[in-house]
This record gives sequence, C-alpha cells and structure tokens, in this order.
Amino acid sequence: MRIFGIGTDIIKTSRIKKIIKKKLFLKRLFNELEITKCSNTKNYINCYAKRFAAKEAFSKSIGTGFRNNLKFKDVEILNDKYYALDYTTGYIGLDFRICLSRPCKVAS
Repeated sequence: MRIFGIGTDIIKTSRIKKIIKKKLFLKRLFNELEITKCSNTKNYINCYAKRFAAKEAFSKSIGTGFRNNLKFKDVEILNDKYYALDYTTGYIGLDFRICLSRPCKVAS
C-alpha cells in the first residue's frame, strides 16, 4: 500500500463543546450522516471532536489544509462495520485509513 501523506491534529474537547451549540457550525463542518451518528451517541462531544480532528489531520496529510476548494464537508468520517476503525471517504474518490484516540479532554 502506498502512503500518500501523514497528518495529525489534536483539539480540546472543551472547545468543541462550546461551538457545537451553534447549528451553523455543525452544518458547515459535518454532513447529515455524521450529525446523526454523533447526535445519537452518548458522548456526542467526543464524537464531534474526533471527527473534527480527523478532518484537520486529513487536510494536512494531503498537504493543502482546507483551501483550494477543499471544504470540511468534502471529508466524511465514518465507522467501519466493526465500529473499531474510522475512515474518511469522499475526497477525489479515495478512501483513507485513520486512527482516532478515545480521550476525555482532547481528541486527535
């Protein structure tokens, strides 16, 4: 398997807790499937934080960040069939494997 790039990001979950109260924030960064999954999760703040960090890490791994027409909603963070590994899809038709932490105060 060829490695295209490596990216990482870390975010305080308290930051996400403050800004997810704004519905516009959610709709600008997450698609309906991601919002539904996180909204139905007991620890929804960590769910959103992990996805936010994963999207940031992905944008870094391809070397562009969120510019050149790449938007947060272009990167979708989903669970695999075992819910053990999250992955991104939707950008230029490729799948990218990622690893997410399961923290209390930070997410990466």
